[in-house]
Amino acid sequence: MAKLAAWHYLYHLPAEKIRGKKGWWLPITLINGVGSPAFLLFGRK
Repeated sequence: MAKLAAWHYLYHLPAEKIRGKKGWWLPITLINGVGSPAFLLFGRK
């Protein structure tokens, strides 16, 4: 479920509201158990 939320934010948020590049976060969210929560906690401004 967290993976879907992370992908939703990556798709809908403008780049200036995301720390780092969107292209970097997508592969990170694919890491099971760690990637999506990491984006949700640290990737959004």
